[in-house]
Amino acid sequence: MTLKAYGAVLAAVAVLGWASVATILFGTSAVAAGRTGTLLFFVSVGLAFASSFTFVGLVLRRHTIGHETAVAASLRQGVLLAIFAVSLLWLQAERQLTVLTGGLAAALTIAFETIFLWRPWKKS
Repeated sequence: MTLKAYGAVLAAVAVLGWASVATILFGTSAVAAGRTGTLLFFVSVGLAFASSFTFVGLVLRRHTIGHETAVAASLRQGVLLAIFAVSLLWLQAERQLTVLTGGLAAALTIAFETIFLWRPWKKS
């Protein structure tokens, strides 16, 4: 798959993800319907965040680093930020969102990304 095709697929998934989030929030009362609606909402938000941040990361990195490295880095960034967003939403839904839990989730995300950028297991 070429880089342009990969970017087009990511953009399409991002649009579908955000459309799904908007539909759930404004078009239906699925979130209020119970566990299925809430799970669907979290999956939609995760998909939207992951695809959006992956696309942005790919666009920003494609000129500075190689194509394969840009794809890997943008995918990792998108997945991490999606996990971060969904975990914060889940904590908010459980009424347990505090500065401590939000700070801890952010610290873990930054630490994980730093380890992958540093790559101590690879020798220079």
